[in-house]
This record gives sequence, structure tokens and C-alpha cells, in this order.
Amino acid sequence: MARRVTNADFRLLQAFKTVVEAGGFAPAQILLNLSQPALSIQMSQLEQRLGVRLCQRGRAGFRLTEEGQQVYESTVRLLNAAAEFGAQLEAMQGHLVGELHLGIVDSVATNPDFRLSEAIALFKRRGGQVQLALHVAPPPEIERAVLEGRYHFGIGHFPARIGALAYRFLFREEHRLYVGRDHPLFAARGRNGVARIREQQHVVRGYATARPAPPEAGVNATATANNMEAILILILSGSFIGHLPAHFAAPWVTRRLLRAVAAPQSSFHTDFEVITRKEAAPTLALRAFLEDLSASFARAHTG
Repeated sequence: MARRVTNADFRLLQAFKTVVEAGGFAPAQILLNLSQPALSIQMSQLEQRLGVRLCQRGRAGFRLTEEGQQVYESTVRLLNAAAEFGAQLEAMQGHLVGELHLGIVDSVATNPDFRLSEAIALFKRRGGQVQLALHVAPPPEIERAVLEGRYHFGIGHFPARIGALAYRFLFREEHRLYVGRDHPLFAARGRNGVARIREQQHVVRGYATARPAPPEAGVNATATANNMEAILILILSGSFIGHLPAHFAAPWVTRRLLRAVAAPQSSFHTDFEVITRKEAAPTLALRAFLEDLSASFARAHTG
């Protein structure tokens, strides 16, 4: 590709980004409203401009080449920078414009301390023309997306403390150990010993947790899941025990389908934070949203 990036190049790169994030040509056709031949022509044109093979497609499925992965990562940075530049120009005139991509973990809507809806309401009252995009993902994916510039900020529980990210505390969430109605421990009364708890079949999170010595350490982990709903389903089966946010489990506890297990170190708290990328200059829209987010959670702390 010539050093000068043209408008046509931007269109091709945007189409390529859509193909990658959609996971292939077929789903990208719907998103781009293009026929298969038209999309194939565009990708061929981009490969010719770049002089590299971007992806392999066929019966084995869609897969990026090593060069294609590098081009995708550079494309994300380029398009994000262009979007931020346009938003900054509009911000000079005091307008809230552009896009805001926010990543959150799953199963937080039932937490009364999670004030994101209130923050969104405050932000929308400002007016402007900002397109909001809300993404639900595990914490490691949210961190990765913020680092790569795909998300402008994220909310969740982040143990890694990555140097390129800024962290700001929002609230604390309680997690307890639960059993389903058909589990032998459901009818057990009184406090259970550590050894008895550890010998049970546990479902644990498939991604790294924030606690240096999580309660799951040393347990008989026979199932994994990457979101709370999946963990809940496994616990409700009566075959596993596992940790859930107390607010999320509450409706099933009320219906006597779950019960919290009384045992040493069977509960813990996680700190929820908002993360942003340190090196990225925040747009006017991002600064405004973060202000409304802080105001919303401050109200929760003051009652």
C-alpha cells in the first residue's frame, strides 16, 4: 500500500475489520450489506494494495495469516485514531459526538450497587450524538479490548493490574458458595468443614480470578465456565457447588432452588473498577461519560 492512505483504503480496511470481528465472510456480508462476490473483490483489492495474504478461507473455515493478524491490529489502531480525531474536532465546538464502546462483565444488572444505567441516563441528558455500544465479556477480554482500543473503557473485576491501564474503584460485590436443591449438601444443616467442602465436585471460573488465594484453590474442580449464568446452570443441576454473586443467586435462593453453604472462607468480596487506557487521550464524550459514571456511583456510596 502506498504511504498515503486514501478514502478507498479506509473503506477496504473497515470491511476487513468487520470480516475479522464477524468471524468470516458469511456473517460479514450481512453486516456490510454486500454480496459474497463483492466482499471477496474488496478483500482481494486490499491484499493487492498491501502485497500480503491476509486470510485463508475455504472448507477449513476462516483464519487470519500472521500478516493478516498484524494488519488487523494496525487497522484497529488506525480506525480508532481516525474516529478519535474526528470526535476531537467536534469537541472543539463543544459537541458530544462519535462512538463509545463499553465492556462489562455478565450478571451485574441485578446488583443494586451497579449504577451504570443511572450513568447512561445522566449522559443522555447532555444531548449530543454519541453512539453507545455495550459489550458483555469476561474480564481478560475486556482488558485486552481496552488495551487494543476496541473498547474505550471497561467495568469489572480486574486482578492483573496491567501497567498500561488506569483503574478506578466503583463498588464491592459479595460472592457466596452455593449448592443446588438436589445436591447432598442442600439439606445439611450447620457449618461444614473445609475438607468436606473441598471433596465436593466444584465448578470454577475458566479465567483467572482476582484473589491471590481464591477459595477454589485445592478444590475438586470438575467443571469450568466463563460466565455466571453458566456457573448457575451447573450448580442448579445438583452435581456441582460453586461461587456466585449474592444478588445474582438471590431469586433462586428465594425459590429454594439454591442455598448458600455455611463453611469457613466460603464467601469473598470482589472490587469492581472502571479501566481506561493511560496513553489514549480521552475524547470529550469519554470524559463526560466517566464524570457521569463517577457521579452515579458516588450517589450510591452516600445513600
